[in-house]
Amino acid sequence: MERFRAEMEGRYRELDGRPFDPRAMSRRLLLLEEFATLRLSLDRDQDERLGRALTAIANTGRGVACGVIVSVQKATVGTVPPAAKASLTRIAGWYPQASDLGVVLDHPKRGLLPRV
Repeated sequence: MERFRAEMEGRYRELDGRPFDPRAMSRRLLLLEEFATLRLSLDRDQDERLGRALTAIANTGRGVACGVIVSVQKATVGTVPPAAKASLTRIAGWYPQASDLGVVLDHPKRGLLPRV
């Protein structure tokens, strides 16, 4: 995460205030598979650093084509840090129960999407 965040910050320095041109820089994508399991394997300090790095990438990475995908088996409260969750624009998956979707979206009027 720290190396990915450093890459993102380096891209901002390279732009030096100029607008981002997607033809000039390739996209970078970080996949964090089994994110909840990863967090359980870390001590408190490492987990806090991971949360800060994820939040920084989620909040500012779009400006330089850096993104993150967080993969979890089942979303539970606290799996993704709230500050990062606010910036995640796409959440995909199949949630068999409306209560599962509610944990992901944190919205009282949650509902299930039809199976297609």
